[in-house]
Amino acid sequence: VSLIAVSTAAIGFNVMNYYGGFGESIRKAFFQVTSIITTSGFYAVDYMDWPGFSKAILFLLLFTGACAGSTAGGLKLSRIIIGLKLIKKSVRQLSHPHDVSMVKFEGKIVDKETRGYITVYMATFFIILVISSLAIMATGFDMETSLSAALSGLNNVGPGFGLVGHFGNYNIFNDAIKLLLSALMLIGRLEIFPVLI
Repeated sequence: VSLIAVSTAAIGFNVMNYYGGFGESIRKAFFQVTSIITTSGFYAVDYMDWPGFSKAILFLLLFTGACAGSTAGGLKLSRIIIGLKLIKKSVRQLSHPHDVSMVKFEGKIVDKETRGYITVYMATFFIILVISSLAIMATGFDMETSLSAALSGLNNVGPGFGLVGHFGNYNIFNDAIKLLLSALMLIGRLEIFPVLI
């Protein structure tokens, strides 16, 4: 809820001049933020015309998805939060080698096995994303279109940026890329490791 509220407010202020007032800009920002973070795939405005700051927030939301246990796509907020806490712990341990603090999530200590799983999952996610994006770029598409199409497929979001944005669609890709994106959608929906196994 906090992520949706902060993202909506930031975009709402940023696009206020586009809609003649704060109320309308907040309404449009809220709809688009909610649609992307829940991986619903809807859009109410041409967000491709928004300033770069607003588009950057939406792009980052393509990664997140909803909460753990949700049927929405994305990395899931719990993995992202634990991943950020692991980074913080690693940095802290570099400056304080004898630190024995534990990573906690929702008041519970995250065990070593779970920390390892999340690290490997996120690394695998980004490797798949980079390879898929490069494969799409190799067929002649720009980086924005290729990266957002791969990310949108892997996270089951729907709309992306560039040629797969608001007025675009996935018909621009050849059959091989459509098969790749379909595979990414399956990987994203069923989770990475069950599909790899």
